[in-house]
Amino acid sequence: MMSWASVEGLPLPLGATWAADDRAYNFAIYARHAGQVTLLLYGNDLRAPVLTHRFDPGRNKSGHVWHCRIPATAVAGARYYAYSIDGPRSAPHQFDPDKILFDPYARAIFFPPEFDREAARRPGSNAGRAPVGLLVAGPTECNFDWGDDRHPRHEANTVVYELHVGAFTAHPSSGVKDERRGTYAGLIVRPRAGRAASDRRAVGRCRRVPARPGFPRHHLGAMERPVPRRRAAVRARRPGNDWRDDAATVRKQRPLPG
Repeated sequence: MMSWASVEGLPLPLGATWAADDRAYNFAIYARHAGQVTLLLYGNDLRAPVLTHRFDPGRNKSGHVWHCRIPATAVAGARYYAYSIDGPRSAPHQFDPDKILFDPYARAIFFPPEFDREAARRPGSNAGRAPVGLLVAGPTECNFDWGDDRHPRHEANTVVYELHVGAFTAHPSSGVKDERRGTYAGLIVRPRAGRAASDRRAVGRCRRVPARPGFPRHHLGAMERPVPRRRAAVRARRPGNDWRDDAATVRKQRPLPG
C-alpha cells in the first residue's frame, strides 16, 4: 500500500531531496502567496523541459509549502530543475509565470552560458537565460566516506565564536597570502604577525572556542563577481541562495558553472 508521502510528497525538507524508499525525488518549495506552482525538469537544453509537473493545491500543498514526489523513472536524463510560479500581479506582488525561478534551497546553482539578468526584467520568458538548480540528489547521495570522523559534542560551557570568512583574513596584517585572503583556505594558514594575526592566534588557541561557524553561506550571483572582495567582505549583497557556499569564498579563482 502506497503512503500519502509517496503519492503527494512531503513539505519537509525544503528543496530537492532523494527518497530512497520510493526511489523518487521529493520537491518542496515555500510560496505563501502563490496561486499556482509548476515544477520544470531540464536535461542539457534549458529552453525545453523534459518534464513539467503542475502542482495540485488540493493534494500538493501543506500550509504555505508546495510539494510533490516524482519517481526517478520519470526524470531520466534530468540534470536541472526550476519553477514557474503564478499568483497576484498587483503591488506588492509581481508574479510572472513566464519567468524561470530557481529553488532558494537548491544544493547548487547553475548559470547557463546565455545567462542574462536583464531577461528576467523584460516581458516574456527567460528560459535558457536564467539560473537553475542542479539536481544533485539521487541514489548516490551522501556516499562520502567519513572514515573515523565523528560529530563533535559540545558541552554547556561551549563558547561559539562567529566569524566572517571574507573579512577575517582580508587585511594584509593577517599574514595570509593575497590569493587566500577571504577564503576558507585562508582560515587554516598559521598566523604570523600583525593585529589581525593576533586575533586569529587568540581564536585558534582558545580551547574554550571549539565552535567557529563561518559566514556568509550563500550564493551572491554572477553580478557580484566584479565587486572587490575586501569592499564586499562584511556585507552580503543580493544573496541568491542561502544554502550554497559562494564560489569566490571557497576559492578565489574558482569559476561559476558555465
